[in-house]
Amino acid sequence: MIILDTIEYSFADELVVGFSYDSAGKKISITFESYSKNNQHVDKKCNLTIDSWIEGESKIHGQEKYGELESNLGIPSLLLSVDQYESVIVITINTLDDRYVVLRFVGAHIKVYDV
Repeated sequence: MIILDTIEYSFADELVVGFSYDSAGKKISITFESYSKNNQHVDKKCNLTIDSWIEGESKIHGQEKYGELESNLGIPSLLLSVDQYESVIVITINTLDDRYVVLRFVGAHIKVYDV
């Protein structure tokens, strides 16, 4: 769950229909079919954008240590969870090649909007 402007968003097991990654611009954009807003299901396409991070890392779920962001990054098929812990955003995805990957961003800007 993340909270933006007092609105609570949650994303659990959402089918990913769009994905882009800009390594030079430090920007990841994930589009999916639906989401929850203030504990109400919203059946609309939505985009989650994370950018301008200070630090980005990734790991395979179950591994102890994070490595470079690109070392495990793949094309997501499912958005499993998005959590925010103060200035840290943690995203868990399932990739097209069936890996469970945890992405961790420190000091990032995050935006959520309907498509």
